[in-house]
Amino acid sequence: MYRSDEAAPVRQKHGEEADAIPKRRGASSFVLIVLAAALCAAGPSYAFKPSDFARLLSTNSCEKCDLEQVDLAASNLAAAVLNGANLADTDLTMTNLYYSNMEGASLKTGNLSGANLSGANLSGANLSGANLFGANLSGANLSGANLSGANLTDAKLFDANLSRAILTDANLSRAILSHADISRATLARANLNKALMIGADFAGSNLARSDLTAADMGNAKFFRADLYCAKLRDSRAHGADFLSADLSQADLTGADMNGSNFTATDLDLADLTSANFTNAILFRAILSRTVMNNTVFTGSTWTDGKIFRSATYERTDR
Repeated sequence: MYRSDEAAPVRQKHGEEADAIPKRRGASSFVLIVLAAALCAAGPSYAFKPSDFARLLSTNSCEKCDLEQVDLAASNLAAAVLNGANLADTDLTMTNLYYSNMEGASLKTGNLSGANLSGANLSGANLSGANLFGANLSGANLSGANLSGANLTDAKLFDANLSRAILTDANLSRAILSHADISRATLARANLNKALMIGADFAGSNLARSDLTAADMGNAKFFRADLYCAKLRDSRAHGADFLSADLSQADLTGADMNGSNFTATDLDLADLTSANFTNAILFRAILSRTVMNNTVFTGSTWTDGKIFRSATYERTDR
């Protein structure tokens, strides 16, 4: 009897646990049903935060907001405050961002074609892969900005600050860069074909293998700039300063360098065929293996400091 009495509560305990199991399973099923219903009723998903979008529209300010992939085409966001905001892959076509503040913002792969960004603060912003075709960036601050692979065709960058900016593989064809500060910037393999760069400052910049074909660089500064293997065919650079620049293996065929300064410039293996170096200064320039066929040096200061009197020069020792 003792053993029977002792076993009874054990059987009862097991029976209680057995009864409890289906109850817990039922509770779990209920939670899953409620969760599924909540997800179904949640509505459409957004890449951006709707609350941030609403705040921007109501206050014209949304620092560090998430506005990724939002459609702001043709909006008026003049003087908007968007410092540190995420605007990646955003449509800002024809948007007015005049004097807006977007310091450190991400506009990666965004569409800003035709946008008005004149006077805008984009220092340190990420614009890699962005489309800025025909955009107005005159007077904008793009110092330290990442514009690698960006499309800046026909963009207006007059008097813009691009110092230390990254423009690797960027397309700046026909862009207006006159009087812009592009010092210490990286423009390796950039396309500057037919760009207008009068008075621009490229001091200390990397333009290796860039394409400056038919570009206008009058009075531009290239002090200590790296133009290794760059293409300057048919370019115009009256009065430009290439002091101590690296133009080794560069193609200057047909270039017009009238009155430019090439003091201590490395022109080793550069091609100067049919180029115009009238009144240019070549004092202490490296010309030992330079290609000079039908090159005009009238009135130029030669590497040894003497004035070149003849009209053209053709190397005969090659």
